[in-house]
Amino acid sequence: METETSVTQVGMDIHRKFSKVAAWRKARGLAKSDRTDADLLSELPAERERWWEVWLAPPTVRDQREWLRYRMTLVRTQTALKNRIHAVLHRHGILPEQSDLFGRDGRRFLNLLAAPQPGGTGVPARECLPDSARATLKGYLQRLDHLRRQTRQEPWIYCRGARIVSDGLCLLGRR
Repeated sequence: METETSVTQVGMDIHRKFSKVAAWRKARGLAKSDRTDADLLSELPAERERWWEVWLAPPTVRDQREWLRYRMTLVRTQTALKNRIHAVLHRHGILPEQSDLFGRDGRRFLNLLAAPQPGGTGVPARECLPDSARATLKGYLQRLDHLRRQTRQEPWIYCRGARIVSDGLCLLGRR
């Protein structure tokens, strides 16, 4: 994609020919070879219709797609971290009372679990974690906070449930 961007910035036009050559070769009953492909590609400019060209999205649409792909990786990572936090709690027999473990009350509960336990912290003794699990949980919570800040950093990333269109609007979503 970077080559396409730099070529279009110079003002040259891109003609993508390679995507349909295999279908064209198959329709003519030709075997795959570099020579056959070169012969077919040399015939393309003489075609009356330019059926072989592929549409190239404008730079704004490509940028939006790139941001959405980046956001997808952040959300996947965030989901994996949440699953790991649930696994740590399950492994140590801790069943939180909060329905939303990552909401306000649930986060308060998780932060109490991750904090050092000097006697009376408000966490029942049966819900105290060993030091190794506490350190693991604390690391997961720090990474989760970092991911939350990162997903809200860019406007294209925080377009939840949206359909991005070519003029850059965030449709059907909440900001």
